[in-house]
Amino acid sequence: QKRTDLAENKTYLFKVLALGSQRAAQHPDGFLFGDHLCTADVFFLPIFRILHGAGMLMEVFETHPALEGYWTRAVANPQVQVGLLADVSKKAIAWFMLSTKAPKTILAFKMGLLK
Repeated sequence: QKRTDLAENKTYLFKVLALGSQRAAQHPDGFLFGDHLCTADVFFLPIFRILHGAGMLMEVFETHPALEGYWTRAVANPQVQVGLLADVSKKAIAWFMLSTKAPKTILAFKMGLLK
């Protein structure tokens, strides 16, 4: 069931990317619906962060070249940097790991103290 669900989700993802690519191509110097970021961009851009983390971003750009320019313009925007990318910097991730005591929990699992 999981493989079926994953395949179905991947199909939907590529449909969404294709539609986003069409919108981005209509605004080659802007965003999905014009010159400025809008709510649609707020919901669409997190997909790119996930694709970047999964190492799939270049593959998507090869299939949908309009999205590469869209992403480049988006990450150049200070609002996107703060709202989307600040929490995935190495410093932010390290701080999160330490503040949640994740290293202690991982070590406890490795030592068999937690199951």
